[in-house]
Amino acid sequence: MSYFFFSPDKKSILQLSGVARKFLIIKLVHFKWHEVPGKKKGVGCIHLGALGNSGLTWGKKMKLKLLFTVCFAAGFQLHAQEYHYLPSSNHPFGLPNPNAPKEIRDYQELIGSCDCKSVSRIDPNTWADTVQMTWVFKYIMNGMAVQDETTKADGLHSGSIRQYSTDSARWNVHYYSTVATPSLRAWYGNRKGDKIILYSEQPSPQGNPGFYRLTFSDISNEGYNWVGEWVDKSESFSYPTWKIFCKKKKV
Repeated sequence: MSYFFFSPDKKSILQLSGVARKFLIIKLVHFKWHEVPGKKKGVGCIHLGALGNSGLTWGKKMKLKLLFTVCFAAGFQLHAQEYHYLPSSNHPFGLPNPNAPKEIRDYQELIGSCDCKSVSRIDPNTWADTVQMTWVFKYIMNGMAVQDETTKADGLHSGSIRQYSTDSARWNVHYYSTVATPSLRAWYGNRKGDKIILYSEQPSPQGNPGFYRLTFSDISNEGYNWVGEWVDKSESFSYPTWKIFCKKKKV
C-alpha cells in the first residue's frame, strides 16, 4: 500500500490534462482524506491503489503516479525543513530549540566532542589504570533535549538522555550502557554555577541511606571534569569511585 501527499484543495492535482482531470473528479469522491500527524495543515495522503480500476491507459497511470510522487517529495521536504535544530553538516551537534526550557543551555559548554581520561576505584586504596575515552554531547529531538555518549578503550561504552522537567524544575537523566538492563537508572538535579550536580538514591555497602552523586565541575568551553561518588544524606561524607577528566577537541 502506497500513500502520497497532496493538498486538500486539490488544485495542484486537478491541473492535469482532460482524461486525468476527469478521472480525479470522478474518483476523488471515493478517496478518504487522511490528516497526517505532525504535518503542516493542508498536507495529507491518498491511497494510490485505486488507479488499478481507473480505466486509464498505462501511460496516463504512470503520469499520474509520477505527479503523486512529486507531490509526496515536495511535502516531505517541506516537513523536514521544520526541524532546524537537529544535528546537521553546519551544526554537527545540533542547536538548542528556543521553545525548550531555558535550562536547555545548562549543557552548552559540554556540547561537542571531548578527549577524556577515565579512572575508577578498585578498592579503598587502589585505582585502576587510566582508560582513554571520547565523550560526545549533542542536542536531540529538534533541540528539546540533550544526549551524551561515551566510547571507551575498554569497550564499556555508555550514554544518557537528559531532559529538563519544568514541572519538577530539575533535570531527569536516564543512563544506559553496553550492559543491557530491563530499565534505565535515573539521576535528578540541576546546574549550580560552573557545576552540574545529579543524584540517584543508593545505600552504601553497609546499608546506610545515601546517594550516588554525579558532578560536572570546572565547566568551560575548554572542557570539564566529572566525578561519581557515594555520599550520605547530609552530603558530609563522600567516597569517590570514578573520575573523568575531559578536554574539548579542536574543531
